[in-house]
Amino acid sequence: MDDAVGLYGEYLRAFVKRTPACANCPVACGKVVEVDSGEVKVEYEDIALLGSNCLINDVMKVARSLKLVNELGLDAISTGNVVAFAMELKELGLLKDVPSFGDDEGQRELIKKIAYREGIGDLLAEGVARVTKKIGSRAEEIAMHVKGMELPGYEPRASWGMALAYATSDRGGCHQRAWTTKAEIEGPLERFSTEGIAKFVKEVQDERAAAFSLIV
Repeated sequence: MDDAVGLYGEYLRAFVKRTPACANCPVACGKVVEVDSGEVKVEYEDIALLGSNCLINDVMKVARSLKLVNELGLDAISTGNVVAFAMELKELGLLKDVPSFGDDEGQRELIKKIAYREGIGDLLAEGVARVTKKIGSRAEEIAMHVKGMELPGYEPRASWGMALAYATSDRGGCHQRAWTTKAEIEGPLERFSTEGIAKFVKEVQDERAAAFSLIV
C-alpha cells in the first residue's frame, strides 16, 4: 500500500503513552495511545485488520476505530475483516451504502451500524461466511475466512504453514492454535516449502491445547 509509514512502529512510538505487558511477559507488545479523550492499547492484529487491510495508513486513525470497536464489544480481527470485505464488495458493485478503501470515518460509521445492526450493518453483523451465502458466488471468491472464522493478519500465500494451521484448527482461521510465521521467516522451517510443516503445526497445536486446558 502507498504511504504505509504511518503504520510503522517508529511512527507509533511518537504517540505511545505507556507500554503495558501481561503478567511476567518480557515482550510488552501492547502500546497505549491517547485518542478521543481516552486510552487504547494498539497491537499488531489491530493495525493489520483495521489498518492496512482497509487501506487506512495512519495508526492514530486505526486507534480511533479500535477504541470504538472495544467500546462496542466487537473483535478487532473479525470486524476489520468484515469491513474490508464490504469495501471490496462495493468495488465489485455487489454492495452499496458502505465506505471505500481508505475511508477511516466511513469505517467507524460502518462499525457502529454493524454493532447496532442498522441498515447494511444487519447483514454484515453475520460475518463474512454468512454474508457470502446471501450475496452469492462472486462474494465467495474473495471471502477471507476458514470454517466461518475471519482470518488474522497472516496471509497464507506468504506463510504456507499458516494455511495448514488454519485448515486443521478446530476454530478455523485462528492464529492462536498454531503460529508458523516466525519459524518460516527465521527458521527452523524453510519458507515456501512444505518440508516439516505438518509435524511443526501438529506439535504446536498439541502444546497450545495443553496450555489452554491449563488456563495458561
